[in-house]
Amino acid sequence: MKNDDNNDNIENKNNFQKKHSLTLFDDPENKENIYDNFERKKLPENINIRRHTLNTRILNKGKNSKNHKKISLYQKCIHFLFEMFEHIIMQIFIILLSVFSLFHEDIKILSLPKTVDYPFHHVNEFIFFFFLTEFLVFLLSKKHFVGSFYFYLDIVSLISLIPEVHLIWDPILSLIEDDGSS
Repeated sequence: MKNDDNNDNIENKNNFQKKHSLTLFDDPENKENIYDNFERKKLPENINIRRHTLNTRILNKGKNSKNHKKISLYQKCIHFLFEMFEHIIMQIFIILLSVFSLFHEDIKILSLPKTVDYPFHHVNEFIFFFFLTEFLVFLLSKKHFVGSFYFYLDIVSLISLIPEVHLIWDPILSLIEDDGSS
């Protein structure tokens, strides 16, 4: 009888790991406590429930809990940024930025005067650093992000944006010119 219960517990833990793959909760002692609460289908009274995800319940855990683990400010910030980038409004904003970054150079050349080149350089810098921030947040928070399709897609997109960012590209060109003249 106990072996069947242990097998069920192991299956529940494996299913839970597949569903919730944030690296924020890689502490084995904390995982055991989470699984116990998950298997009992009830949560202790001292957990403040603001959202319906188990990950957020862990972050909002009360201080009076017996197995309370202190979550660092770094982990809270990464979790907040991850939740922010996963929000539907942010996803729409990222899609719009992607489309803009693909076509803005053509639109600028076809319809705008030469005087708008300088503001467009700043827009390119913003887009690059925004995508870089998104990449770093996913790199730090998603467990299986490295090596995935989206990891390589983000790498290629960031590399392709480097020539558009004069803050990075101009020093690279000056280094190449200095090496070529010596």
